[in-house]
Amino acid sequence: MLALAGCTRVQHEALPPERGAPVTAPGRLRIVIFELGGVDVPFHTGLIAHVDGQTTIYDPAGVWEPASDACLRRGESVSGITPAEEEAYLTRSGIRYALGDWVTHVFDVAVPPEVARLAVQRMGQRPQSLPLHCAHNVSSLLAGLPGFDWVEPHRITADFLDDLLARDDLTYARRTARPAQTG
Repeated sequence: MLALAGCTRVQHEALPPERGAPVTAPGRLRIVIFELGGVDVPFHTGLIAHVDGQTTIYDPAGVWEPASDACLRRGESVSGITPAEEEAYLTRSGIRYALGDWVTHVFDVAVPPEVARLAVQRMGQRPQSLPLHCAHNVSSLLAGLPGFDWVEPHRITADFLDDLLARDDLTYARRTARPAQTG
């Protein structure tokens, strides 16, 4: 990580207060960015789509696995996600490594159901991600969706986070937690 820090900015700017009411629209997307707490380094990005009563998680280059065998993995997307499994993803339950405290940034946006369906379709069609390409894969997927022409594809997670934080049309929530015991 030190070599990466010497080459590029990996930390985010100052964080604003949380904003907006929960989004409960029939079509919605949740952009999720996980960061190492205490050092302000965003390290992973995912995307959650809610449409037609179903939830799908796109976790490019991620290692999270749902606890339920009822979920269907297609490439780096997992469908058939229950509310409990979505919560497990957001809290990083099931990750076998503990790097210290962490922060989860969650951005919700209502979208027409056809846009959410298109996102799910494209999640399942994406090729396997290279390590450290999650921010680029999520941001480029979003940039190709109707209504997301404002998204710039980013290779640096902190830059993607800063762009999302600058948008006042996204609901923003932040969670902090300590890691679970491992080993």
